[in-house]
Amino acid sequence: MSIFTNNITFLFVLITISGVCGIDIQSGAFNNLAVVSDQVGNMYYEANEKKQIFQEASNYCETNGLRLVTLTDLEVHKALKTLLSSSNINFGGLWIGLHDQQKERDFKFMDGKTAPYISELWLDGQPDNGGQNKDNCARIRSNDNLLADMDCNYNYFGICEAPQIEIPECPSGYTLFNSICYKIHDFPTQTFNDSRLFCENAKGMLARVPNEQVWLHLYNELPKKDMSYWIGMTDEAEEGVWRYVDGKKVPQSFFNDNLWGVGQPDNYGNNQHCCDMDVNAQHKIKDIRCSETNGFICEIIPNVIKGCQSGGKPHNGICYYLTDYKKPFLTSEQFCETKYNGSLVPLMDTETLQIIRKFADENGKIYEDLWVGLTDEQIEGQWKFVNGSEAKFNPKMWANNEPNDGNSGNEDCVIIDDQNGYKLQDTDCSSEHSFICEKLVVSTKKGKE
Repeated sequence: MSIFTNNITFLFVLITISGVCGIDIQSGAFNNLAVVSDQVGNMYYEANEKKQIFQEASNYCETNGLRLVTLTDLEVHKALKTLLSSSNINFGGLWIGLHDQQKERDFKFMDGKTAPYISELWLDGQPDNGGQNKDNCARIRSNDNLLADMDCNYNYFGICEAPQIEIPECPSGYTLFNSICYKIHDFPTQTFNDSRLFCENAKGMLARVPNEQVWLHLYNELPKKDMSYWIGMTDEAEEGVWRYVDGKKVPQSFFNDNLWGVGQPDNYGNNQHCCDMDVNAQHKIKDIRCSETNGFICEIIPNVIKGCQSGGKPHNGICYYLTDYKKPFLTSEQFCETKYNGSLVPLMDTETLQIIRKFADENGKIYEDLWVGLTDEQIEGQWKFVNGSEAKFNPKMWANNEPNDGNSGNEDCVIIDDQNGYKLQDTDCSSEHSFICEKLVVSTKKGKE
């Protein structure tokens, strides 16, 4: 099923013939928050945190990178009805992005486009304008999930939506360009075949250079060293027939570009069957003997991560969410569970700590302590993550003389201490701090070229 809005196709994989597939329903009473989200399809739904008039509900969605739900056909309504019915949320009514405020019975979506009238979506006798010419906004009723018009100044929760975009993400050390991740290796220098094997073992290949744009990107990324670098082109199988290391022919247009060194390729000595970006030709491409030793460039197809909810930072299949609240440890954990179906960040390594530090800095939180999902409340000195798994003690992550259970003997929860080198410190679980949530599972798949 496809929905065309603003010339963007949103794919919903919400419902199978046998029923609902892969839907994650979350509901809770924390700050009257109710979240409904779909983990399989490309749409994310969220009910706002408090009852508001229609325009305020719309503003809330837009402020959070969302929009009031756009109901365009029966399949979307069926999916949304299933989500709302399964959530057991007593919402009374939910504003959606549909109104006839400009002209009676001329219903439009929030982007100004005319909405088709689909009688099956509406309660019998609706829309009726309330008999007073002021029921100009549409809501979903909680008892039957059908639409009815209502005075736009009534207070209801709103239901927001957003497409979950796909975000390509490279492994550590790689840079992304034109949907491909590249990494330059200058040590140790290796033969062409050894370099090819190295890249394949890293689940990639020696870098293909299909056009001048890719060459220029790689050229700009090269270290300032007196060194040439293998790329993934060879005519070992058939002289003069150049192929990439994946077996595909190098396009003829490539030989018309200004990418080769002067007079190249020339197969000097009848034994030059591999290609490098040659330091003696200003890193233009030359054919040379495959037995030479050079640096080399690997490429790999990035993982594609389904986009995080609004405000989330994706990294290696995990979404991180920095909150604007300061709360005790347990309340913070409950918020992460309710809002994101996640948890406080279970800080396991220094790499994750650096990700969090950068994220906090980007959002003006670098000078605030942050809860992480680590506690020894059950048994003193036996640290566990909030999911119950045991945490290995890594002294490099802790501040000096930490953890020390404090003078009170009651410091059983852990913060990142902004005043102590962004190291870990145990503290009283009832103290209030900012916190970062992480979503435990984010759908990932191998990217496409």
